[in-house]
Amino acid sequence: MVCGGAGELGDCAAGVFDPGAGQPDRIWAGGVDLAQLKILQEVITLSVFVPFAILYMRMPLRLDFLWAALCMCGAVYFVFRQGVSPGP
Repeated sequence: MVCGGAGELGDCAAGVFDPGAGQPDRIWAGGVDLAQLKILQEVITLSVFVPFAILYMRMPLRLDFLWAALCMCGAVYFVFRQGVSPGP
């Protein structure tokens, strides 16, 4: 990558640290509403925290973790399903 002048320094830095800077994100091209974003955040958080709690903190594996995972799968299904119009 070749940078032109001093005015493009920010653009060059963004290109070094984020190779996809300035390119559209094709995964989220349709947009994400607030409910979808919140469910996605919870799924990512729990997928990191539960293995950490079991492996590092030596918390015993319980059946409650399975039920919580199934509830999260249901939430993902209902929030991300297609063809459902948003509320008023």
